[in-house]
Amino acid sequence: MTTKAASRRPAAARLAPEIAYLALDMAMEKHHKPLSELSDEIAEQLLGEAHRRFRLERRMLASTSGLVGQVPASTLQEAENQVRERYADVTEFRADLERNGMDIDGLRVALRHSLRVEAVRAHVRQQAPAVDEVDASLYYQAHRDDFSLPETRVASHILVTINPAYAENTETAAARRITDVRAQIADNKASFDDLAMRHSECPTALEGGSLGRLRRGALYPELDKVLFTLGEGELSDVVRSPLGLHILRCDRIHSPRVIDEERALPRILAMLEKRQQDAYEQAWMEALQAETGD
Repeated sequence: MTTKAASRRPAAARLAPEIAYLALDMAMEKHHKPLSELSDEIAEQLLGEAHRRFRLERRMLASTSGLVGQVPASTLQEAENQVRERYADVTEFRADLERNGMDIDGLRVALRHSLRVEAVRAHVRQQAPAVDEVDASLYYQAHRDDFSLPETRVASHILVTINPAYAENTETAAARRITDVRAQIADNKASFDDLAMRHSECPTALEGGSLGRLRRGALYPELDKVLFTLGEGELSDVVRSPLGLHILRCDRIHSPRVIDEERALPRILAMLEKRQQDAYEQAWMEALQAETGD
């Protein structure tokens, strides 16, 4: 169960609980609503998909008979508890089950089926051909550019906007204000962070003007060009962008670097292993679908 909502359609009591549960999950995933709130046409489409999925899942369980045992009672209870916790009380829980064509016993049947299917999928994925460090090394050599990190800069700014509707933000007044702020920073009369909190008209003022760590192209071109010419700790002249007038400070420079193969291998191995398992599972399921005729 994934929602709490009123139904516009009678509960589908004739459905097997596994199918009712599958249909509900599909409705929430695709339409963010329970089946009972969807149009008859869409609901029928989802029910058809749920029936086909259930046939496939039964075939999955049959094909691995003996490999996946019964779901431990504690595991089933934990799954049920996770569903119950989404509701204020038992009455609300039972009412929503009924709206979605189930009762508590039916929910347990559906959860047991779902847990067994997940166990089968995990078993099948473990049968995928292993990936080793040779595969990972070959991938690294073929995709070296993916492991090159560009230069980044940690930056802060102070913004004064231009708005002729306000006397303090006319072109002349804004220029005078931002110039005065820059002079105070340059003469060490006040800290950049304090002046940003007092004068900047950007939400970043609350963080002392911090823009965080930036790659090229993250800012307006006018600001980006200036930021990547500043030295570490250097203050810019006043810079104009579509937002208004800025002072930029380059707080730190992170030079470009390459992640070496040794450090990259664990991540590559995990990625290749997942790809291999995904492909193996997909091929296995397609073979089962061919057998069921769906």
